[in-house]
Amino acid sequence: MKNHWPLILGVGVPALFLLAVLGVAFLPRLGAGPSHDILLTGGNGYYPSGDYVDKIENGRLARRPNEEALLEWRYDGGTSYQVRREPDPARAPKLYRYGIADGSLKELSLEEATRLSLDAGPTSDDGFSVGQTGYSDSGIFELFGSRGSRAGQLPVYRDGKVVDELVLPTSSGYYYGGLAFLAWIK
Repeated sequence: MKNHWPLILGVGVPALFLLAVLGVAFLPRLGAGPSHDILLTGGNGYYPSGDYVDKIENGRLARRPNEEALLEWRYDGGTSYQVRREPDPARAPKLYRYGIADGSLKELSLEEATRLSLDAGPTSDDGFSVGQTGYSDSGIFELFGSRGSRAGQLPVYRDGKVVDELVLPTSSGYYYGGLAFLAWIK
């Protein structure tokens, strides 16, 4: 046994280091996640800026015309000027309810969404916040900084650390693109 200490240390110390790294990377994700469903907006494909802007006012959804998107430049005889056009309902952002319990994503009508009691956050009353879809610089075990795609995933943060990722269901093989957090549903 006395002659095996270098071998035991040579294998044991790296194994303990690996367990510590894995613990730091994955233990924060073992806690409870958010308890409230999430209202997401976007996914309008061809019209990312949209003719409307959704905001939370007094705990309810309010949809207003996006004045910047409604201004168009016109040219007439060497003169340029701006004209305001009317908003097009086809360019309105879509609304989705993400169910925390079952990971479902349900499209909502504007009428359904305006009846919900909402908290614009950005942090829920149980201490969670939601990031954006896209790319992440977390790398392997969140240590090495490589860039990876996070399309179709929304990171959930608590105390500045990612504790969960909400995976968005796919539609016809494509992720719902451009979805962004709008509010927590009370």
